[in-house]
Amino acid sequence: MSDDLDVCHYSIEHLRDIISKSSSCNTVEKISNKTHDNYLQSYLNDQGVKTLIVEQDYIDHDYLEDYASYYVRCFSEEYKRKCTRIHFFKNDFSKKEFLECLTSFNENKEFHNNLKENYLGFTVIKPLPLSIIGRTCLATYPEIDGRTFPVIREYKVNICGIELSVKSLAFQEQDSTVAACATSALWSLFQGTGKKFQHKILSPIEITKAATDKLPYNTRTLPNDGLSFEMIAQGIRHVGLEPFAIMVDEFWLKANLYAYLRGKIPVLLGIRLYDIDPPKPESMGLHAIAVTGFKLNTHNDSQKYEGKMNLRSSRIDKIYAHDDQVGPFARMDFDDPIEVNGVNKAQPTLTTSWKNTRKKENVVRAVPLMITIPLYEKIRIPFNSIYLKTKNLNDFLNYIFVDDVIVDGVFTDKLQIEWDIYLTTNNEYKSALYESDINGEYFKEILLSNMPRYLWCSTAYIEGEKIFDLLFDATDVKNGSCFIIAVSYNNDSFNDICEICKEPDTIKIAKDFGVDYIANWFKNNKI
Repeated sequence: MSDDLDVCHYSIEHLRDIISKSSSCNTVEKISNKTHDNYLQSYLNDQGVKTLIVEQDYIDHDYLEDYASYYVRCFSEEYKRKCTRIHFFKNDFSKKEFLECLTSFNENKEFHNNLKENYLGFTVIKPLPLSIIGRTCLATYPEIDGRTFPVIREYKVNICGIELSVKSLAFQEQDSTVAACATSALWSLFQGTGKKFQHKILSPIEITKAATDKLPYNTRTLPNDGLSFEMIAQGIRHVGLEPFAIMVDEFWLKANLYAYLRGKIPVLLGIRLYDIDPPKPESMGLHAIAVTGFKLNTHNDSQKYEGKMNLRSSRIDKIYAHDDQVGPFARMDFDDPIEVNGVNKAQPTLTTSWKNTRKKENVVRAVPLMITIPLYEKIRIPFNSIYLKTKNLNDFLNYIFVDDVIVDGVFTDKLQIEWDIYLTTNNEYKSALYESDINGEYFKEILLSNMPRYLWCSTAYIEGEKIFDLLFDATDVKNGSCFIIAVSYNNDSFNDICEICKEPDTIKIAKDFGVDYIANWFKNNKI
């Protein structure tokens, strides 16, 4: 039985050899030429991996669904039913030590604890000739220096009775037979939304069939050549969610990604890839990725977005995405626009880890086209509606406080407010409030207050200090005010707003700015 399990020291050469033997007709050279190989080598070296545990004859649910629907009916016998699962550890141990730890839990507690503390996750290798990277759950890089992965969840694994876990979001390579890049991106999205919104997590072939089931389609479902935007929307509706699609420029891309990712909802990003190595950029086609994280700068670049409000999301300089042709949490940096057909694109470009047709690196750029957000049906109010309400209030505050100096210079001349707008839930918001270092009767009343399940939060910062939150009902009707309450963190500043809103002319001005409903709330709620 121990022949089905091996423990070995890590090296990229050894890993390539294991993957080659576990897949079908793939030489070590072929494995080393895959972009995934570059990603794994960089990731495993950075994370300091020392030991691999290799499970042979592993049965993977997602691959089994694909196998039963397609590969089992192939004449060739090279397509096997069972996979190989490879686990990664940062500590050093031998097969002998691992087998000895199975004899007694009480005598080997320290070894067990070391396994748990040093576990980085796993990858499943499918026995196929091309698309071999199956379900993969790897720990993210540390969330430091503004790097954030809001949509990860816990995955539990069991090796010979030893329970381990990793916080990640599952990834797998596109299977060009039963799935396409959009299918792989949707599969990763559903890994996150399935837990958050409690829907069934479909296998790749189930996603492909769901996406193509109710649409006029003049060719066969399998093999699958790709999903249109309409098919992507149909796949999202199949699991009971609503697809919300938005065409984006750089400002709106960052703002929407930030707002919904903070709400723990992964986002599908449609891009067009360009090879910028020739004299003129050449299109390499459309692609879809699942955005799973972002990195914030310490400085704000909002000045370059003329006419737009100062948003914390404008600090984003990198995003992290599950790109089925690269790997999980693949980094993509915002880059300069490129000229296509002689026209300088207003949209941003993102760096990629793709190689062009000549196998050259660092010359393929992604131009974002559209984002699609899988939303629970009761999240009715979109980000742009809350942005507009917040911007109106921002303009109103700038107008009424012009030439005023209050709270020891916090508000001077034009208010330099940085707004942090994101989706959250009643429970998550109250938990953060409860765990903050602010307390008192005022906050107790907020914690006891009845609020809708889904909330939009707009937080005002001045010079890095949190001043107040505005809470909006994300489940309200489109034409409603949505506003619920403002929550103060700086009572002096908060009360100054309340005082000025008591002046008769102020409410008239607020009405001109379309925020009289918020001004009236401040008028009646001095702390």
